[in-house]
Amino acid sequence: MVCGYSKNNFKTNLSDFKAVAGNWHVDDETYVASCNDNGFMFANKISTNKFKYEIDATYQTGVLNFIFQSKTKNVWDGCYSLQLNGNTVRLFDFKDDYTFASTNNLAIAPDNKYHIEINVNGNKIVALVNGVEYINHVISESDRQYNEGYVGLGIYNTNAKYQNFYITTGTPITQITSKIPDLHPAINANLEDIKALLPTMVTVAGDDNLNKKEMAEIKWNLDTIDVNVPGTYSVTGTIANGVTTTVKVITRSNKALADLVAKTYNEKDYTSNSYKEYLLALNRAKEVLNTDDSSQKEIDTAYSNLQLAIEKLILIKVDKTALKALIDKASGLEATKYTETTWTLFNDALKAATDVCNDENATQIEVDNAKAELEKAMANLKTINNGDTNNGDTTVSVKTGDESLVGMFAVITLLSIVGYTLLRRKED
Repeated sequence: MVCGYSKNNFKTNLSDFKAVAGNWHVDDETYVASCNDNGFMFANKISTNKFKYEIDATYQTGVLNFIFQSKTKNVWDGCYSLQLNGNTVRLFDFKDDYTFASTNNLAIAPDNKYHIEINVNGNKIVALVNGVEYINHVISESDRQYNEGYVGLGIYNTNAKYQNFYITTGTPITQITSKIPDLHPAINANLEDIKALLPTMVTVAGDDNLNKKEMAEIKWNLDTIDVNVPGTYSVTGTIANGVTTTVKVITRSNKALADLVAKTYNEKDYTSNSYKEYLLALNRAKEVLNTDDSSQKEIDTAYSNLQLAIEKLILIKVDKTALKALIDKASGLEATKYTETTWTLFNDALKAATDVCNDENATQIEVDNAKAELEKAMANLKTINNGDTNNGDTTVSVKTGDESLVGMFAVITLLSIVGYTLLRRKED
């Protein structure tokens, strides 16, 4: 049986592993097997008679079998097997226990570790153990010949550990087999950020669907991506022989939302209810901005809601009628009639009121304040006395009775002069 004891990091280009007998399980990068009798595990069926079979095995006693070209997943139906048994290396067929070649001079590894390499080229089979060739045999037509079949492992009365199980064929690379998931870069990622998420090496295979032992370098074309426009982009990667693969890159951007949030609107300029709705949309937009895993849909929704709330802000209507009327009245006053100090203060107030009146963004409070200041300045204007040449602060005086008599005498004197002049003309 096969039991999962830990994460499967077993390095291989094979699949479809299935135990036929014995105890088999993966422990990280190692396949562990044990059986007091015959135990077997099979993987892919190899549809070629030109390949290399490689694996690392560790064991002390008992028998190991490295199976290839098996007609079925029952070794007794016919197969080739390289067998290690003590210092014996044997190439044989389980069917009828038929031996093709054998040697008894295997060097026992002090650490009990053996690297197995079996090179199959048609009917010629060359087997090496720890880099030393022990079998070099051509199977004749008079012998049984198998041109394709399953590969697998066998044990007998032993415990064994296996690593790095690869079948390498000479088929040209026709496909990239790495499974690259869709990429979701960080919000506002640039091209360098995206490039860093893409693999630089990929697994490759030929038409036999067996991954090559060596990975291939891949280069990516990011020209299709516009980082300023969020969306789903298809990015193409190419290896040396021109074989390509594609991966989806889903980009996100919240720059437009950030710009909209940065705009300010003064609460006193808008009605209470419309500004309340604006604040709700603004706060939600800020939450989305501060969340790293916000989806583009959430970002776009927050933007749309905030934009709509801004469009629905209702300005408080500003009435400038009274201010305009006061400015018109004040503009008719003459500087020569008033003291310099009070006129200067009045003129400053008039200019400020005119500026507020011409300001399209002025609030009602600003309009009312400007009107009040102008009214105050007008009330504080002080007139200049008749004949007074002093440009200082001269309070307009109240006229007394004596001053009235002086005026009357002046009128009488003027009339006397006129009468005298008319009398002389008659005499002449």
